[in-house]
This record gives sequence, C-alpha cells and structure tokens, in this order.
Amino acid sequence: ESGSDRGDGARFRTRHAIGSEQTVLAILPGSRRAEVQRLLGVFRETAALLSNGIANLVVVIPTVANVADTVAQAARDWPVRTLVVGPDEIHDAFAAARAALCASGTVSLELAMARVPHVVAYKVNQLSGFAFWLVSRTRFVNLINILLRRPAVPELLQYDCISTKLASAVSELLADGPARERQHTAFREALAMLAPPGAGPSRLAARTVIGVSTARSRTSSVA
Repeated sequence: ESGSDRGDGARFRTRHAIGSEQTVLAILPGSRRAEVQRLLGVFRETAALLSNGIANLVVVIPTVANVADTVAQAARDWPVRTLVVGPDEIHDAFAAARAALCASGTVSLELAMARVPHVVAYKVNQLSGFAFWLVSRTRFVNLINILLRRPAVPELLQYDCISTKLASAVSELLADGPARERQHTAFREALAMLAPPGAGPSRLAARTVIGVSTARSRTSSVA
C-alpha cells in the first residue's frame, strides 16, 4: 500500500508493449460491483470522446478480484485500446499514466502520492443522492479537496457525471498546462498535511476523516 509513489512506468510500458509516444489514461471505476456497473458506461463514453482527439490513447483499468470479471467483460468492446490489470500492477500503472479518471474513494490519495492528476466522478441512485445532500456538511467528497477546502481535484457527481464534462476535464490534465501544475501543487500541500511520509493511503484517509470530524465538532460546540 505504501508503494503508491514507487511504481515503475517504464516497466509497465515494456510489459504491455506501450510505446513512449502513447498516452496512458488510468481509469478506476471502483471496487464494488454496483458502483462499477454504474460508472463503466459513462467512463467508456468518456474514453471514446478522448480518443477522437488523442490517436495514441491507451486506457488502463487496474481492478480487484471481486469485480475483475465485470470490468474485463465490459472492456472488450471499448473503442480504444484498453488493458485490464490486477492490483499487483496498480503502482506501475500509475507511474505510466499521464492522468486518471476515478470513482470517489481513497484511490485519490494513492493517485496524489503517485503525482497523477485526476478527475473524480461518482453516481448514486436518486434516493442516496438526496440523503447525501441532506447530511453532508462538507462541500466536497474527495479527500484532497476536503483537506484543502478548495476544489483542487475536479468532482463531477450525479448529473455532472456525464461523458462530455468528464472528457473536457480529463483532456485539460492530459495536456501540458496550468491544470496539471495546480494539481501537482495541491498534492504536495495536501500530503504535507498528512505527515508522516510513507504512510499508506488508507491510513492517510483515516487521518483526513478524523481531522475533518474533529473540526466539525469544534465548530458545532462553538455554535
């Protein structure tokens, strides 16, 4: 888990015959079957839109055992070269990736540790979405954004989780420019707040949640 920032991109490209001129986009649809099934369709459409402007695009989908079959079956007909790899290759995949599109979760911290600019996307059913809206006391769902209290990582949720918006946000990160630099700066700032260095993303996520909860409690007691 602590190897998120220690992947070998060259090794990954060699293993999968990905040329240096090819652009790797990591797509991470989650680890639960329901969320994977909910997100794979829009992620496929997003990859198709991106491939129209990036002829040498390669999509890599790191996955876990309980959803590997679902992901592999869905990825067979994607309109861009798509590789489905296991969790043992995730850090090398991150090192090879130019950017990422991911479901909301601790994977954002892993991507931040690996310095991979990314976009967070998520959909839940309407009832769950309304319940989340009612109980949420933070503007963000992404841990980097929660820490920094600003939208450092784009969050496209619910009705904003559509292929045109996702493709636009991801394309900004694939190109050289201020969007990439802003995320790299945000990653350094957020991870510095989560010292000690070398801690895994799950531990960092726990520190984030505890910190936010403590801050909320203090605010509530003052109010």
